[in-house]
Amino acid sequence: MNKNLKKLILFFFFLILPLTSYSQKDVTQFLDIPVDGYKPEMLQKIKSKGFTVNRNKEDILNGEFNGTDVNIIIATNNNKVWRVAVLDANSTDETNIKIRFNWNSSSHNFFFKK
Repeated sequence: MNKNLKKLILFFFFLILPLTSYSQKDVTQFLDIPVDGYKPEMLQKIKSKGFTVNRNKEDILNGEFNGTDVNIIIATNNNKVWRVAVLDANSTDETNIKIRFNWNSSSHNFFFKK
């Protein structure tokens, strides 16, 4: 390999290295709580935000999120948190979802016209 090629490869290596280390620090958050760590810790942190344990199942938390009653489920992989699911506490149908999010045919046509 010639010297210029080695210099170029090293340059790109040192250029990409800080980017990869920076991306490792950025963790998704839910209610200003990092979605990271272990399930018992995450449950406790969400409870401290005012959510309560579901009376039927301990792994589900009940509370209000964005003005709506919700159930929160924490998904894990080897007891390590990797997802927080927020589900409506009350079942609903497509019509009510459209009303709730103010979705009508005119806005639908506006966004999807070619």
